[in-house]
Amino acid sequence: MFSVGIITFHASYNFGTVMQAWSTQKVVLSLGYQSEIINFRMYSQKDKYSIFPLKSGIKTILKNLIQIRYIKQKHKSNKRYEDFITAKLYLTEEYNTIEELRKVKKFDIYLAGSDQIWGYSIPEFVNEKADVRGAYYFNFVDGYKISYASSTGMATYKQLLPYKKCMDKFQRIAVREKQGKEIIEKITKKDVCVVLDPTFLITHKEWKEIAQKQKRVCNEKYILIYSLQGIKKAKKWKKLIEILREKEQIKFVTICPFAPITGKGIYNYISAGPKEILNLFAYAQYIFTDTFHGMSFSIHFRKPFTVFEDTEADFRKKNLLQMFQMEDRETNKMDQCLEQYSFGLEYSGIEQRIDKKIKESQLYLKNALNAYKDIRQQGDL
Repeated sequence: MFSVGIITFHASYNFGTVMQAWSTQKVVLSLGYQSEIINFRMYSQKDKYSIFPLKSGIKTILKNLIQIRYIKQKHKSNKRYEDFITAKLYLTEEYNTIEELRKVKKFDIYLAGSDQIWGYSIPEFVNEKADVRGAYYFNFVDGYKISYASSTGMATYKQLLPYKKCMDKFQRIAVREKQGKEIIEKITKKDVCVVLDPTFLITHKEWKEIAQKQKRVCNEKYILIYSLQGIKKAKKWKKLIEILREKEQIKFVTICPFAPITGKGIYNYISAGPKEILNLFAYAQYIFTDTFHGMSFSIHFRKPFTVFEDTEADFRKKNLLQMFQMEDRETNKMDQCLEQYSFGLEYSGIEQRIDKKIKESQLYLKNALNAYKDIRQQGDL
């Protein structure tokens, strides 16, 4: 049985991050390969998700002050994430620097992806003293390399060009956005595929079964607000809640770790970990979010949702909505949020488009992994 070493963002205390890592590994294992996630934890990443990040600056100080009253809940949330990471993922020993990564044991296949590992202005990258971006292109090892849904985020041609030599060593490349495909094809002259986030390779039925294995977090009917934005956005969420509560009496569950939202009829679940958040997506009556995976898991559970942006959705969200012809679910206007909530969302006309793209993405990953066998038989490795 061939082995696959995966590098991705897997150790952030972030729901989408850990779920995409778990999904990638689960699918690789289901295809008949052994797999471990290369347990690379940058010091900057550890700092970012600590209770009180050490990075200086007035914004960081304000964020720290906000968190003081929630310190017990934050500790509980962090523990739930760490328990999930260590219990649900198959990991190598921990590495913190590129120098240490050079000691990674030999794998037959090296898989990069998913998440914004090929982005540029990612907080962990910006705050790290050394440029560790190359690690996510496997610059520390030689071998058969492929990528799956490696998101370039908002990175530009100029920002990604320095990693051309690393990209050139990949046998197969698949990204998550059309813009990333165009940039990397221009840089490498290779054919690049656009595939779905790996959480889509777990079926709707499977996600429901996983969520239902645990007791419901909230037994009442509720609207879920899942946001990773700060204080400015929290004010908009509060306004939305006020307007909706004038229309009907319904509970709100908020998961907004960087700017908690509290108030009458609001369950501020700051201590939630991955399992709890998954459960809340599964049973929500409606979901408002501003995150890529908040949008994705709304779709996984076939929930009516709105992507409520400050200005406009980024490439990651827009691309996914365009694939499924759901562009109208994204807005930066309060009145459109309310209108979408009133009309809900019918999935019957969307199912075929979702299934088609899932099958294409599954086929890419299967072929990319299996191609290693052919290359090895031909003696090209």
